[in-house]
Amino acid sequence: MDVSSLRYPLPVADRELISEFKVEKWKKTISVVKAIAEDLEIVAKFFVEVQLAEMPFSKHLNFPFEENKDKFMAIIRDEVESGRTLLALLDNHIVGFQGSTKEEVRPEDQGVDEIPADYAELAEKLYPQRPPDLQIFLTTLHEVERFAKHHIPVGPYIRIARIGVQKEFGGQGIGLKLWTEALKLAKAEGLEWASAECAAVYSTKIANKLGMPTVFTLPFGKIIFHGKQPYPSVLEDGLTGLNLTVGRFIV
Repeated sequence: MDVSSLRYPLPVADRELISEFKVEKWKKTISVVKAIAEDLEIVAKFFVEVQLAEMPFSKHLNFPFEENKDKFMAIIRDEVESGRTLLALLDNHIVGFQGSTKEEVRPEDQGVDEIPADYAELAEKLYPQRPPDLQIFLTTLHEVERFAKHHIPVGPYIRIARIGVQKEFGGQGIGLKLWTEALKLAKAEGLEWASAECAAVYSTKIANKLGMPTVFTLPFGKIIFHGKQPYPSVLEDGLTGLNLTVGRFIV
């Protein structure tokens, strides 16, 4: 393990410790904690520079953090301030994070039944005054999540909104641990169902392992934005579309 890869230090503060586990390969302990409001900017920076920059679905897009800092902080603000963001820490530096939101299926919810011919109009309606790359990224995730309401009973559920592990620290079970702890917290609230829009093969596998099978895939070839296809048809990890995973989770 190269300590120079630790680039996201947390400010000193009291945070709720959720769990700890040892990584034998590094002879180090990873702590999983709840993020607090003071962590918002550094978590947003990690979200952009690690998850978005390294995820095959978004790495080809242009998301400069400093130019769009306020917009990215707004995206994750509710998750962080509501205590639904978990951080994996190594020597008090973030090496992984997970954000979730509590959602609800209402009796009148119908979800969606068809894919728009072009997402431009919807993207502008949902995310006005955002850079085009960010508009289509957020819109496609939003649309996939709407299909979840076809598969979840009326009532509340947990949505795993995002998860990212710094590539230098991958392969040690950090993503699985973060996801599992988030579902345990949801279970303690009395929730039984979960959804996640998976934009990578590895996250799809984690979801499936935890009782959330893939119920719908939005093919990249059918995502059209201003008359053009913004994503390659097949990503470098083999993914051919955004996977919606939904189920009564297992933890």
